[in-house]
Amino acid sequence: MPRSTWVIIGAGIIYLQYRLWIGPGGWLDAADLSAQVEAAATHNTQLRVRNQALEAEIERLETDPDAIEYHARADLGMVRPGETFYLIVH
Repeated sequence: MPRSTWVIIGAGIIYLQYRLWIGPGGWLDAADLSAQVEAAATHNTQLRVRNQALEAEIERLETDPDAIEYHARADLGMVRPGETFYLIVH
């Protein structure tokens, strides 16, 4: 075979190896995408736990009057009629 044929075959092999390892859709891109998927899965798990806690809090507020009173007193500073509120600052 002529030398130019070997050069073309060698260039083709180098190009294909480049595409396989470094080019778009290659092994490096696949590794990056895998890391992104893993990070998204971790984030989704955290959000799922947070949502479950919020759903439990909503359920408690819908069914437990003491929970409503606790939030009214703690978050809004409300007091019952006839109670006196004292704020101690030191």
